[in-house]
Amino acid sequence: MAWDSLVAECLASAQEPCEQVEDAEVYRPESDQGDSADESSAGTSSSQDGPEAWWVTLLEKHTKEYHYPSPRSSSLTLVSGCSGMLAEAFALQELGFSVEVVSVSEKQERCLDIIRANFCVRHTFKDMLEQCALKPADSQHSNGSDHDHAEGARVAVCGTVCAPYSVQRVKRFSGGSVKSHLAHALTAEGLVEWLGRVSPEAGVCENVMGWDMPLDVSTSETPLGLSPDTV
Repeated sequence: MAWDSLVAECLASAQEPCEQVEDAEVYRPESDQGDSADESSAGTSSSQDGPEAWWVTLLEKHTKEYHYPSPRSSSLTLVSGCSGMLAEAFALQELGFSVEVVSVSEKQERCLDIIRANFCVRHTFKDMLEQCALKPADSQHSNGSDHDHAEGARVAVCGTVCAPYSVQRVKRFSGGSVKSHLAHALTAEGLVEWLGRVSPEAGVCENVMGWDMPLDVSTSETPLGLSPDTV
């Protein structure tokens, strides 16, 4: 099977649960016990109009027993660093939050086009280093002062370089393979600097399978567990 055909088949398969949940929501009677106060308080998304995304329904179902408190506010300020097409903002919206995007860093112009088409972004940057330096990459898309992009961010999400840690890389677990990779310092040091500059209430880092696995066969230390002074 060609790769394009395989990708199309996987996407179609992944879409089926979402469509099934949406169909069920259309036909579900208002008297359904699923509308009880206990279940509606399991998350914030129940207040949204229209069908929920399938994963929101599953998330609420599987976290109900933990009795997480309702969020203090339905509004979030977000700083995004090289996370692609700002998928985290769409996810937060599905959970019932109103998202204010303070700044994003992204090298791909097409990704930025999608972001700008869906969100009003105060500042855009070419990469996380520029984001740390407070120098907007494109002033025509900056809607605020040069120093407000890192102030008061409640959530920060970044997509760091994955290549050094991926289990798909040849000789990933060979001695010194991770630390000698050219992109390792960018993730290990740059991520710490970025989080320190943004200082969010909550930070999320996206990476690949292998980031929490041993550096090599001689140690149990992982890239995730490295401190900045050991990089």
